[in-house]
Amino acid sequence: MRFVRLYSNGQAHRWTLKRSALWLNAAVLVSAYLAREAEASPEDAARTLGFESTGDWTVSQGSGLIAQSEVRTQGLGAISVSSGGWTVVDSRLIGPLTGVHRELSLDLQLPADAHTANPYWSGSLQLLLSAPSIGLWNRWIQGVELSGLPVGQFQTVRFTLPDDVLAALEGASFYDLVFSLAFNVPGTVAGGYILDILYIASDMPPNSTVGTAEVAPILDFEVAHGWELLHGQELGLAAQHTSGNFSLAIEPASYDELKSLPLVTIGPVDAQVSFDVRMPDVPANPYWGGAIQLLLDAPSIGLWSANLGTAQLTGLPSGEFSKLTFQVPENVRALLSQNYSDLRFKLAFSVPPNAGVFYIDNFQVGEITRPPSVSAVDLRQDIVGRASEGLALIEVEDAGDAQPAVEDAVFYIREEDRGCEPSATQVCRYLVHLTRFHLGQFSLRNKSFDSATISAETPFRVSMGGANGMTAPIPSATRFLFALNGESNMVAMFGATASSTISITPAGSGFISATLEFHGRVERKDIDVLVSAVADSPLVNRPPVAHAGADIQATASGCELFATLNAGASYDVDNNIASIRWLSDGTFQAGLGPTPSVRVWAPGANLFTAVVTDQFGSESRDDVVVTASFPQGCPQ
Repeated sequence: MRFVRLYSNGQAHRWTLKRSALWLNAAVLVSAYLAREAEASPEDAARTLGFESTGDWTVSQGSGLIAQSEVRTQGLGAISVSSGGWTVVDSRLIGPLTGVHRELSLDLQLPADAHTANPYWSGSLQLLLSAPSIGLWNRWIQGVELSGLPVGQFQTVRFTLPDDVLAALEGASFYDLVFSLAFNVPGTVAGGYILDILYIASDMPPNSTVGTAEVAPILDFEVAHGWELLHGQELGLAAQHTSGNFSLAIEPASYDELKSLPLVTIGPVDAQVSFDVRMPDVPANPYWGGAIQLLLDAPSIGLWSANLGTAQLTGLPSGEFSKLTFQVPENVRALLSQNYSDLRFKLAFSVPPNAGVFYIDNFQVGEITRPPSVSAVDLRQDIVGRASEGLALIEVEDAGDAQPAVEDAVFYIREEDRGCEPSATQVCRYLVHLTRFHLGQFSLRNKSFDSATISAETPFRVSMGGANGMTAPIPSATRFLFALNGESNMVAMFGATASSTISITPAGSGFISATLEFHGRVERKDIDVLVSAVADSPLVNRPPVAHAGADIQATASGCELFATLNAGASYDVDNNIASIRWLSDGTFQAGLGPTPSVRVWAPGANLFTAVVTDQFGSESRDDVVVTASFPQGCPQ
């Protein structure tokens, strides 16, 4: 008989696994056969591990509930688990995987009352794997303590696969893999624990985030997947356009709604927004052309179908583009400058029956949709500094303190105001990436640590010069991942304190210095971290230049078509290109390397984007259009 010791509200319990394992064996083997018959595809795995649908996850133990969440870190959704104490949620059956990582990661957001329901214990989250066909029976992988993690925002938690589990998963043929997430939390927590993207391999699941870089192509109607028509017929991208390369052609029903994907923060927003509409070539009703109403949805910031006005279509010229404008109230503009990931634009159509084809293009909302100024050479100087000296102080409750050296640190800073020199009268804005602080070996109370790393979860903005001076506080919302590696693996996410600062002097030889201070709890122990580093003579990094090649005409002999893309002409004057990847429709990863062979799914224009990134994170993009033709009778 095998027992596993679990904890609930501080009390230890024994959980008998033998009988449930025998039952699970029979059930999973039958389900595995059905999964093989249904061909558990990579698309199924991507959707499941991206937490895109509640239908892919079930509560197998406990009284918890699963709900869909539009608050997410990637894709179109996440799931929220209301645990109520002890709850286990299981994934659908998943098929073979390749390139499995030893370290898995999961995006987790704790509810607001995660720490207040029980001030002494916030619980834990455990990961288990089952795949009887390869010898995995409810195998416990690792647990993560929830105490000390921030609430109300996502952080990444990590699980390390044992050697035998990694070997069993890599390259094996199975159709019965189940991921189980076990919540052991105070029963009085009312809010839901939000889960997104369980990242297990290099491209599984593919990150389909509608991030900041994708907002402009979606609002410019350059990608077909960015909008959904509720009732009528969405005809796809069209060559008629007023901006970019395409517009979106739709044939709406009399009362219809064109809705965008959920978008991340787009602010600041202009007081007046607009988009272009091309009326049908022949009016269906010569006396009434209809109307379009613009609405906004963003429940996380209190916007539910906020009405920005109605534009009348009667009198607009047929077969030509006209600009429609809408006023944005000040209170709505203020809300749109906050952080969110659930903004949807909705265009509500009221048009004559069988009105014909409308073309929509060039949605202008603010800075995010204004095209950058074009110049022959991009002269923006991105500052890159590598630390020449630094020291850290790490104090852990009941384990003493250590003072490891900063062996290496890389600062990557983008000048948001090109050519700006901060001074007593000149304020300059910077986007800061603290890509890595790497600390050397040290010991804490008989425990040796090979290293420690500190990295910013996301970039942050600071201003230098003027009344700000040359030292700026790091925004308190900035989250840093702190990882101790060695005999004991400890990972935590801390927020910057008021003592965390950065200084930038780009002129002359220049220097960059940063001081970071964190306080928190890891594995039920108080931990304080103080690290400072100075980089002198910062380099000037020049972004790469992407070339996606000439547009391609491709004709399929059957119903499958592959095209070879070519970004071989891309270059970097600093000779430090780190990667080249390709996106389909500006969002979904299609291939890696300069000349991948990619699947082309749809007839007509297919947009692929080459994304060239250098060693310091600067990137450049270029598009190529593959126009595909398929024989008659192929699925469309």
